[in-house]
Amino acid sequence: MGAPPLESTYWVTAAGPYDAEKKAIVMYGEDEDPALGTQKYYFVTRVASPDKYVTEVIFKDSVHTKGAPEFKAVELTYTRTK
Repeated sequence: MGAPPLESTYWVTAAGPYDAEKKAIVMYGEDEDPALGTQKYYFVTRVASPDKYVTEVIFKDSVHTKGAPEFKAVELTYTRTK
């Protein structure tokens, strides 16, 4: 029998202020991944309307960007149901 697949939760932290120019909360973070090394990222959360906001996760480390200045990994749109 082989080993069971590895499953776990993973969390990161980030902090930052409201950016008036971007009209968003921009939170920066960095962590150490055992396989990838240092990961640098930021979360951008903007309110699109009273019932909707959007969060983007953007990486700025060379492993994820492959030479580009940044790489948007995820965009989440949250919409309130009524």
